[in-house]
Amino acid sequence: MKLYHLTKDKKYLEQAKATYQWTRDNLRDPSDFVYWDNKNLKGKIGYAKYTYNSGQMIQAGILLYQATSDEQYLTDARQTAQGSLRHFLQDSPTVKGEMKFYPASPWFNVILFRGLKALYLVDKDDTYVKAMIDNADYAWRYTRDENGLLNNDWSGNRKGKFKSLLENSCMIELYSEISEL
Repeated sequence: MKLYHLTKDKKYLEQAKATYQWTRDNLRDPSDFVYWDNKNLKGKIGYAKYTYNSGQMIQAGILLYQATSDEQYLTDARQTAQGSLRHFLQDSPTVKGEMKFYPASPWFNVILFRGLKALYLVDKDDTYVKAMIDNADYAWRYTRDENGLLNNDWSGNRKGKFKSLLENSCMIELYSEISEL
């Protein structure tokens, strides 16, 4: 099987650009540059915002910037990273005082981190990756239960009886991604 590289096969690059543009045109909130969740077959937008939607588009923007050198993709990625920071990070009380946390969906947050990491590797601004790293480190140090498992709330304010493999295994990916910085 032949693997294609976007910069070497114009057809795939054009398809990637068109898909990116459709998503940007249809799901990017112009007020904060954060992405809505979906658009159904009847054209109705699902206005919920989840960290993974914006994370995927930040990463896609960086990949397209790297493939095309078109600065607009980098600008889009920066705007969405900044908008995500403002939209998603919320003040929360902790054992160490007040701290800003991403929402209680760690595996969605890891997808956001992939995009933030891709942006950091291009522009070296650690603002966005640092916020996520701080969240993960706090959760690891202060919110694990007696079995070493995490809840889906990294602030530790909401504790559930049951723990999800998804919410815990995503930390493996997150710390692996962080280790490459």
